Amino acid sequence: MIYTRGNFRDYDMWNASGNPGWSYGEVLPYFIRAEDANLRDFQNNGYHGTGGYLSVEDAPYRTLLALAFVKSAQRVGIPYIDYNSRDQLGVSYIQFNTKRGLRWSAARGLLNPIANRKNLHILTNAWVTKVLIDEETNTAYGVEYSRNKQTFTVKAKREVILSAGAFGSAKLLMLSGIGPSNHLKELGIKRIKSLPVGETLYEHPGAIGPVFLVTKPIDNNINFERMITIPNIISYAFGRGPFTSGNTETVAYVKTPYSPYADPNWPDVEIIQVALQAGDDPSPGTENYFHIKSSIMNQYFKPLFNTRAFMYLPLLMHSRTKGSMKLKSTNPYDHPIFNYKYFEDERDLKALAYGIQVAINITGQKPFIELGVEQYTVPLPGCETIEFNTFEYWQCYVRVLTTTFYHYIGTCKMGPASDPTTVVDARLRVHGMKNLRVVDVGIIPTPPSAHLAALAYMIGEKGADMIKQDNGLAYGFSG
Repeated sequence: MIYTRGNFRDYDMWNASGNPGWSYGEVLPYFIRAEDANLRDFQNNGYHGTGGYLSVEDAPYRTLLALAFVKSAQRVGIPYIDYNSRDQLGVSYIQFNTKRGLRWSAARGLLNPIANRKNLHILTNAWVTKVLIDEETNTAYGVEYSRNKQTFTVKAKREVILSAGAFGSAKLLMLSGIGPSNHLKELGIKRIKSLPVGETLYEHPGAIGPVFLVTKPIDNNINFERMITIPNIISYAFGRGPFTSGNTETVAYVKTPYSPYADPNWPDVEIIQVALQAGDDPSPGTENYFHIKSSIMNQYFKPLFNTRAFMYLPLLMHSRTKGSMKLKSTNPYDHPIFNYKYFEDERDLKALAYGIQVAINITGQKPFIELGVEQYTVPLPGCETIEFNTFEYWQCYVRVLTTTFYHYIGTCKMGPASDPTTVVDARLRVHGMKNLRVVDVGIIPTPPSAHLAALAYMIGEKGADMIKQDNGLAYGFSG
């Protein structure tokens, strides 16, 4: 639900690396066109649109902790900004893909209204197993899929377009004979085109915490046990009240000394304030979502159960380490094998530790003190021998409580054919192939300063215009 577009420098770097048409000025119209924005402070600053299919809004409800975070960040010199404008270094309330506090999506806003069109066919419970390719001409002409234990084929009149996500599209390409030669040979897959599919993989690593206690009663703190009241349920029905908060309420973007980019205005760490913390729900579901070991859950988080507490989630936006993805087997139902290679460059680890210290500094300011906020000082299991609150302690903390944000990119990297690390060109066509494109976040060449939902919408919109243009049809924007 978090709606972040990224930094204008992200897109200008894509453009400069051989991807014409992907500069900030050229992608911004797609962000704006999709929006139906309802923002309290930034509605009319020229960076937002109305009337689009995608609802974008501030959370209707703000807790005292969220208000304190924004005020405290400004006290330490972090400006209040619209992070979806040209400036991203600062603090803000999170913009969500919600409508009156209810989750929104492209499916609700774009697909549902046209679901009955005669030229739109949506097949559910179907699993595409490979792309059909004419090996003499390297031309894609359809796909093979399985449904109800039967195999079917679908032929394409013009193009085959893969939009299965960073893992799904890359897996389909490799299963179809498009990928690294050695890997295809290992699995006995006949090679059609040797390309570095899956050899670039980036993620946004992060950490779970630090955690803070609230020692004074706060009526509007987000805690499900205290939220489930008749008045709150009635308020939610009218798009008001704590259930509309989205849980993650505020965000700050900071620049650390460990960023790979010298530009002082290009932040590399995102700090999300979370009203709920892992101790609110010491269930297997929470353990699995955050990938927390049971021993750590029991020793560190369960003592927080039924307390007033909140935590931060620092996220590293520009990882220096590049991972990779491979097929597990030729079985299309097997999940791929991937290795993010988190923290192979220790500067990534230090950047997150630095972000934690920024969060602690913000939370030590007067607006939080007035709410009775105190740092949770129980040593994290595995880091007990390191002095608490030191930079070394927080580096250990990040290693122990590393988490994924599920922001996978790069497996079908976009760039010119002269770049040996790329899979698709700037028009999203697979190098050396005909009638085959990838239109999803897997094409993103470098880690963006954003979560991926907004980028996925933009790539889909821009990709659709490219397809229409290349096939002689009307399209919305040039490029």
